[in-house]
Amino acid sequence: MSISTTDKLLLRREEAAEMLGIGIRTLDAHAKLGNVRSVAIGRLVRFDREELVRVARSGLPVLNASHRDSSPTSGE
Repeated sequence: MSISTTDKLLLRREEAAEMLGIGIRTLDAHAKLGNVRSVAIGRLVRFDREELVRVARSGLPVLNASHRDSSPTSGE
């Protein structure tokens, strides 16, 4: 028997990103900035369903390029 995403209290990164309609890297950036709270369980990261509903209702701030990709740009 599998548990549907709507029954879960804590969601994986992929599920949380899908619920918010954003990419995983964007979700990670928002979590790092504190825009979306996450729960660490050992090395795993999970997102609380109620927190995601709150974020979905209130919206997320727009990230500038430096927040989306922390990798160095070429030519610098």
